[in-house]
Amino acid sequence: MFKHVAAVVLVANLLMACGASAEQSWLYSVRPGDNLWNLCQKYTHKIDCWLTLGEYNSVDLPDQLPPGLIIRFPISWLKAIPTPVTLSFFSGDVTYQTTAQSSPESVQVGMKLPIGSVVNTGDESIAGLLFGDGSLMQVEPNSSVELDALSLPDGSGYVDSRIRLQSGAVKTRVPERQPKSRFQITTPAAIAAVRGTEFRVTAYDDAGTSAMTGEVFDGAVGVAGTSAAKEPKNVAAGFGIKAQQGKELAEPKPLPPAPEWGEIAALQKPPISAQWQPVAEAVSYRLEILAPAADGGDAELISVTGTPDLQFLDEDMAYTSGCFVLALRAVDAEGLMGLANEQQVCTRDKLATPAQIKKRAINFNSKADWVLLDWQPVASATRYLVQLSADENFNTILAEHQSQEPKLSLSVTEAMLDGFYYRVQAQGEDVVFSDHSLPRAVQVQDEPLKALAAISAFWVLLIAL
Repeated sequence: MFKHVAAVVLVANLLMACGASAEQSWLYSVRPGDNLWNLCQKYTHKIDCWLTLGEYNSVDLPDQLPPGLIIRFPISWLKAIPTPVTLSFFSGDVTYQTTAQSSPESVQVGMKLPIGSVVNTGDESIAGLLFGDGSLMQVEPNSSVELDALSLPDGSGYVDSRIRLQSGAVKTRVPERQPKSRFQITTPAAIAAVRGTEFRVTAYDDAGTSAMTGEVFDGAVGVAGTSAAKEPKNVAAGFGIKAQQGKELAEPKPLPPAPEWGEIAALQKPPISAQWQPVAEAVSYRLEILAPAADGGDAELISVTGTPDLQFLDEDMAYTSGCFVLALRAVDAEGLMGLANEQQVCTRDKLATPAQIKKRAINFNSKADWVLLDWQPVASATRYLVQLSADENFNTILAEHQSQEPKLSLSVTEAMLDGFYYRVQAQGEDVVFSDHSLPRAVQVQDEPLKALAAISAFWVLLIAL
């Protein structure tokens, strides 16, 4: 995979051969057929470039450049300036350094990160890096990433990006690339190079030995060890690989399958909760909460949770109301993360529970044609569900009615003459329905009719006397 890929690397703080001042240089790995003349013509605007480039690089035979030889170009000679990386989003404790030796500084969304910058994330902290060619990298918690090289949009189709992952994990989506382009991530244990793919790389210490795991979700990745000149392993989509410094690369293995979701409501009141089915080879699960992509962009990672359980309750609530994507993956014993099963969940504030205006029971006459049920209106409610039951615990529902007003007139039926209870639930569009209100009793009260009958009987008796 690496044989026909030209390596172009931006390196900071290299001293120019012709002066004492430091200038960033662009490094090119010679390919068959290259010479100083055509390289100068292709990449620089300097008129006498081919005359001075050999001396600048201590090259004695400019027409005979061996493949793999590194040629340095001063940045000021180039036709196009390398594009810096943009910090597209972050959450938590994220800092950057302009060099590995400088003091850490706080990041800001939209800031440009030049070559040599180091991005560090703390506990429960994440950052997004957007490259000039559209590649997007999500830097996960407790990670350190150094920008070894940046994209060079020179119009020739050549785009080269190199990242050094010192520790932690990154997930990267790389667009389909031109044949001469490359995106490469280097760890202490191995190197991963890709064209047009989505993959994840983790660098960590394994019992005192530097190790790396890589998972490919789309496209293909070439992985080569850093300690031995071996042919790289080609890792296809749906496969992963583990590398340890000083050891032979393991063969790629299939990633764990995507877990199946269990009980999960599409509309929830925070905090978000979810359940899923077990995966046989999984020792744990990884759940990402992402903000959905907008206008063709990329989803923004909000939080990451690892758990051995088959359920999740986001008590930290690292989000506001809205819609989110849950991406669930199984993790095997080697730490390889499997394919994702995504589920969109929307959260909305729960409607307030309706409260009756009057606490006491409603009395109605058995001879009445109708009875009025009422309750206190709820803001944002578009309708109300009214349930009737013969018992206060609503073990049996006699009837259900819908009303758009905070009241309901019901025709009196024979079933109501024994008395009943009603309760109300506020409902609306794209919201979590309210809890049911406390029950309110409705009972027959015929005392006024009995009193009238007694008065009538009194007058009849009086007249008779």
